[in-house]
Amino acid sequence: MTTPAAMTVSYSSLVERIGRFLFGQRSDFENDSLADIHDCIRDGLNRVYTAYDWSFFKPVKTISTVDGTSAYDLPTGYESIESEMHYALGEDTFYPPVRERSDSQIRRWQQRDDEEGRPLYFSVRTAEFDPEVGSGRQLILYPTPDDEYTLYANMTLKPTMIDATNQYPVGGETLAVVITEACLAAAEHNLDDGEGIHEKQLLQLLPLAIMADQHKSSPMSLGPDATADGRRSMSSSWVRAARMGSVSLDGSEL
Repeated sequence: MTTPAAMTVSYSSLVERIGRFLFGQRSDFENDSLADIHDCIRDGLNRVYTAYDWSFFKPVKTISTVDGTSAYDLPTGYESIESEMHYALGEDTFYPPVRERSDSQIRRWQQRDDEEGRPLYFSVRTAEFDPEVGSGRQLILYPTPDDEYTLYANMTLKPTMIDATNQYPVGGETLAVVITEACLAAAEHNLDDGEGIHEKQLLQLLPLAIMADQHKSSPMSLGPDATADGRRSMSSSWVRAARMGSVSLDGSEL
């Protein structure tokens, strides 16, 4: 579903709001004035993005392996992968997660024995620098896949600046008001090196936005696996125990 323009924030809307605040106009800015506006947008976005580990920076992406290929380019705009990847539904019952290891460790394994099989480990390697897009990233799998597998990964987006072509900031649909207030608070600071109404508004909104994101991204249950009718699934608990072994607490096996 497309988000209505009025419910999100964009480069154009921020230029208008900041321009009116700083210079009393919404358009037709001189180059120096537009540079000042861009500084406020950059400062505001950076403040919001570094305030918390936002869930919208970690979308789930599908990775399809190729038989005999260990290296895969990550899509442009992605920085890294979370510490585990998981196999597709059905395969994930018997296959443990693919876990992250340092790239130096993966290189040592490949040099010692570049075997093929079901991937167990991965690293993220910096590819050759491209001045147009920056440093690319590659996913390295070990062992090298011996078949086609489907993996699900929580990737981490790179924070990026918006402009007239790339209008919408990451998280703009969720944090439209917060991002707007952060950019206006930056304008307050950059204009007279002081705090004003937008800074006070931001300090109220930001903790509420963080709490909302924590609630949305928190697991719904920490209990045992269950079937659709609420009964514990013996098969899934058996498979889980087979994968991870027994767990003890104060000397008593759980």
